[in-house]
Amino acid sequence: MVGVCRTTVIRVIQRGGKYKPYPWQATKEEIDKMVELYISGYKPSEIASILGRDPGFIRKKLRERGIKPFRYNLRPTKIKIPQDEKKIIYLAGLFDGEGYVSIGKNSNKPYLLPQFGIANTSKDVMEWLVSNFGGKYYKVHTGRKTTVPGGEVIEKYELAWRTNRVSDIYLLLKALLPYLIIKKKEAEEVFEYVSGIIDKLPEGHKKRILGIPPGANT
Repeated sequence: MVGVCRTTVIRVIQRGGKYKPYPWQATKEEIDKMVELYISGYKPSEIASILGRDPGFIRKKLRERGIKPFRYNLRPTKIKIPQDEKKIIYLAGLFDGEGYVSIGKNSNKPYLLPQFGIANTSKDVMEWLVSNFGGKYYKVHTGRKTTVPGGEVIEKYELAWRTNRVSDIYLLLKALLPYLIIKKKEAEEVFEYVSGIIDKLPEGHKKRILGIPPGANT
């Protein structure tokens, strides 16, 4: 049952197969804990799971403390930058020739979304990228068709190694910028954008999404 009074709104949620009501109020100690967890790198949804609260409630209390939770695509990076400079230079060449980087508006999101990718028809190239830099590649339909031996008409496609994670794009552009030529200007503009997002993060969040150990410098 949902009960309502002037000071407390009782919300019913389901946890562990049982319905558990709890008020949309919290003690100072609870809110301090929310702030502590957020600053140390936990997302509102993770804090909600730890404290047994609703994510919306966590965001509300953080805002009341003057903290505006970030809503960018701030998931931890899937990218690994190799120590071998030759691999980074090769990737820079691929990017200059077949890559793209941009910032665009997503109709479903209230913020601009950065994009980074390399399109190619070679599966070997895609596998090399994943093996050396991580991430994923996808099969992308081009809308064009071609006729194969035997007369069958099939749709053409290309492969794309791409990401829209701020952490991925930050690490990739930081590594590639010294070696880019053709697309250096576009890369610099997007790097400035994602760097601005990263720099505003609490230190714990920054290390968490960039894959930096807690005791290391960013």
